[in-house]
Amino acid sequence: SFSDVAGASAHAIVSATTDASGNYTKGVTTGTWYVAVASSTYNTSADQVVAVATANVTGINFTLVTNANVTGTVTRASDGTPVSGASVYFSRSAGASASPVFTVTTNASGNYTKAVQDGVWYVAAGATGLYTSTDKSITVNGVAVGGIGFALKSDVRNIPQTTDLLF
Repeated sequence: SFSDVAGASAHAIVSATTDASGNYTKGVTTGTWYVAVASSTYNTSADQVVAVATANVTGINFTLVTNANVTGTVTRASDGTPVSGASVYFSRSAGASASPVFTVTTNASGNYTKAVQDGVWYVAAGATGLYTSTDKSITVNGVAVGGIGFALKSDVRNIPQTTDLLF
């Protein structure tokens, strides 16, 4: 991404796509450009400031860091059994289940894995017949974050029969 202000990945004016070898080319007007690289499977790079005059500028290279995995397990609070098919929600703001950026599903053992970019994430889990958890706030800094588990409570309410009520 190319921008005329800092924060090129968020304020892109023009962009280029790399080829199979990772090379890119983009014609831009003269001036100062902020250049950054973004990909869904890698962390966004820091800006590089590039002054463009009348000649081609080469050697603006980037090394990207792979997204880190967040892993955990979803279980039933009542007995600790795994919850298969539970949804695990990831958001950049509180209220992960209401506005997720990503949602993953647990496997038969109640486990989940999601690769995310560095930063603060709010994570919650929910499943049919179980209450959705409160958010857990985690910080990802280029290394895997494990053990983000959720113990979900049943949303089945015990309503007494009318013959058991005392009036």
